[in-house]
Amino acid sequence: MLYLRPHHLLCLKWFVGEGYSSDFTRNMHEILFKLNNTNQEFTLTLENDNICSKCPNLNSSHICTSAAKVSIMDAKVIKYFSLTPSKTYNYIDIKKKFEDSIPTEAINDICGNCEWFSLNLCWR
Repeated sequence: MLYLRPHHLLCLKWFVGEGYSSDFTRNMHEILFKLNNTNQEFTLTLENDNICSKCPNLNSSHICTSAAKVSIMDAKVIKYFSLTPSKTYNYIDIKKKFEDSIPTEAINDICGNCEWFSLNLCWR
């Protein structure tokens, strides 16, 4: 079973193959492949997830150094898309939900403080 943080659903949607490190990028590619090719389910979590496992912002104590920022992003994704933490979802169903028009103001609100968004690596 995969575990994903709410904001990572947007990261996966707009992932363009760049990341913090080669390990992080490889992990993102592997997760995307599983999700897109195996009718994969995932559980929505507010804790570290399968993507976080290769993130350099996860310190040696397994604490995210950006925890405050990503927690706010997670809460906003839950609100905008009416998701439920700890619930298991089918990725293809969620992907369809996210493929519908996402208001620009929602993206700016959710992602506006993210370094990847500010580098124009998302939402192309």
